[in-house]
Amino acid sequence: GVMVAAKSGVHANVSKGSIVSGIPAIPHKDWLKASIIFAKLPKIYGELRDMKKKIVEIYEKIFPDEGQQ
Repeated sequence: GVMVAAKSGVHANVSKGSIVSGIPAIPHKDWLKASIIFAKLPKIYGELRDMKKKIVEIYEKIFPDEGQQ
């Protein structure tokens, strides 16, 4: 048999013995990992934005004449 979590969207055949969840349905372990990452996205995005600003500052110090044409 197959186990499908509640409110999952199964759009194709699922292999025998599979456990799936999510929309679209994916292997349950992958869905658990993805849901943990999804909850962390705002923090990750903020960190990425801060790193981008720091990289631009460093780049401008290393190449002060770049972009001034």
